[in-house]
Amino acid sequence: MYLAAGSPWGVPMGHPKNLLFQANANLLDSTQFVNSVVVLDSSDTMINHDMLLGPDDKIYLIEFTNSNSPDSIGIINNPETAGIGCNYQRNALKITGSSYGGLPQFLQRYKAYFHSAGSCPFETVDFTSDIWPPPDTIRWNFGDPASGVNNLSNLSNPSHIYTASGVYTVELYVRHNDNRTDTTWQTIIIQPAPQPALGPDQTICTPQTATFDAGACTGCTYQWDDLTTMNMNIGTGQTYTTGTPGLYRVNVTGPNGCIGRDTVQLSIGTPVAVSVTIATGSTTVCAGTQVTFSATGQPAGNSLSYQWKVNGISAGPNNSVFTYTPLNGDCIVCNMTSSDACATGNPATSNQICMTVNPLHSVSLTISSNATHTCAGVPVTFTAFPTNPGNSPVYQWKVNGAIAGSNSQIFTYAPVNGDCITCELTSDISCPTGNPALSNTICMIVDQPLLVNITVSTPLTTVCAGTSVTFTAYPTNGGSLPSYQWKVNNVNTAGSTNSTYTYTPLNGDLVTCQLTSSDNCVTGNPAISPSVTMTVTPNPAVAVSITPSANPFCPGSQVTFIAVSNHGGLFPAYLWKVNGSNAGTNSSSFTYTPINSDIVICELTSSDNCVTGNPTTSVPVTMTANPILAVSITIAASSNPFCAGSQVTFTATPDHGGLIPGYQWK
Repeated sequence: MYLAAGSPWGVPMGHPKNLLFQANANLLDSTQFVNSVVVLDSSDTMINHDMLLGPDDKIYLIEFTNSNSPDSIGIINNPETAGIGCNYQRNALKITGSSYGGLPQFLQRYKAYFHSAGSCPFETVDFTSDIWPPPDTIRWNFGDPASGVNNLSNLSNPSHIYTASGVYTVELYVRHNDNRTDTTWQTIIIQPAPQPALGPDQTICTPQTATFDAGACTGCTYQWDDLTTMNMNIGTGQTYTTGTPGLYRVNVTGPNGCIGRDTVQLSIGTPVAVSVTIATGSTTVCAGTQVTFSATGQPAGNSLSYQWKVNGISAGPNNSVFTYTPLNGDCIVCNMTSSDACATGNPATSNQICMTVNPLHSVSLTISSNATHTCAGVPVTFTAFPTNPGNSPVYQWKVNGAIAGSNSQIFTYAPVNGDCITCELTSDISCPTGNPALSNTICMIVDQPLLVNITVSTPLTTVCAGTSVTFTAYPTNGGSLPSYQWKVNNVNTAGSTNSTYTYTPLNGDLVTCQLTSSDNCVTGNPAISPSVTMTVTPNPAVAVSITPSANPFCPGSQVTFIAVSNHGGLFPAYLWKVNGSNAGTNSSSFTYTPINSDIVICELTSSDNCVTGNPTTSVPVTMTANPILAVSITIAASSNPFCAGSQVTFTATPDHGGLIPGYQWK
């Protein structure tokens, strides 16, 4: 707010002719308002009463220097700034010519201003808009997002309630009826209000009184009201004491005029005795068992609090039910406190419950069997070994999960392959754990009986006399440690207990082997192999003889030798030699032209196995050549001369003509 005064109209004589003031018109308190006044000018320059806000938001003033007519204009450049920061300029503009004290009305073509009234929380702050031309649309934002939808308004002159003190920026958006828009902002300060706290509602007992304290507050005033009787202003101090039930309110007005309020309900109660008893389902339990204790209190209601104690030590929640796991000898009590102001015997202590806790007995079971690998049809016995079975345990045997056997520690049956046996023990011992107990599992391997068999073989069943022969046994289902007994002609041979057997047979020997299997699940044990009959061939001597076609021989004639073999076999081999040198071919005959004294032999290699003296050599043949004789012949006629027409017989007499000479008459 700006005020101007000039002599002789508004200033007493003897004071300066000019006084220009600035004051904060937002202050509601008169003292604060007076204290906010700032003197901007006190010179002798006179100021006309006329001040006008221009369209540029500056304030213009008509001023006089030493004349009786205005000759200059002063300017307040920043009228919204407090103090000398408003930048007041005296005689800023000079006026020449005739003038009169006054300023024309500026044409305020467009404007969008607003004013606010109120600065306290929880009190209505009223906003008034100053808009030209008339608005088509108005939108307010009170800068208070915590107020939700109430933070916005489209009323021309709205109001808003701030719930907290602080600085808020209020925005006014205007769209004029000619579609021009303006936005203006203004910062408002919500002053802090007193915050009295009377505490929770109270209940007192006759003839007690209650004192309510609104809290100290410098420069504040207090007003107490009885809202039950609507008796207002019953007290003006910081505290108020009464013994009358009702709803009381305090109004605390701060130095800034903001008011804080609080209410409290006062009730009058009647004395009531407090007691509590506790109970539980059983005082004898097993170790580790949770036990629940229940407290029953008087008077009943929600105003009771509980403190459980175990052996005098606080435990458990603030609840009428307490659950925990006791130890042997633990003693439990409960202290109950009533919040009723008129309770007597408060807090109350319950009866004591002492616990007997028995130790736990772990129940377990293991089973064993006299065999886990057996033959089909062979019974197997299973035995149960219990831990903490009690006096009358119950055994339930199971085979592959199916119930079997009887209530006994021993179970005997003939399993099949893959059967798995378990036993379940139900103990009747006190405080058992793991009851019923399931044993370990025994799974059976059951073999079907296997036929024991054996065969023997040897590379040769026909051999030469004196030949050593090895026999080999081939067992079937002999197990990992089979045993053997070799027999010749059904008689055990001493020391012959390996899978092989070597000896020199005789013709007609029968060789067998007896196999004893080391497997348990077999049939036909021991087993005898089929016999092997030996054929033993004698060993004859190999011989060869040779015969020449002529010896003696005629020189130059060929002689053929014939070899005759004895036990030469199907494929005898002949090697002819003349005078020690190989000759001829592999043949039983040999033809060549000998010379006198040649020595001819034949070496025979028999293809038979069972022979002796192989290869063998024939007796040497020494060749003898006959001397060469001249051949001649003489003939004689039976008559010569002879008679014509008569036959004549000629007789030839050869010399060295041989046994069968040949003749050719001419």
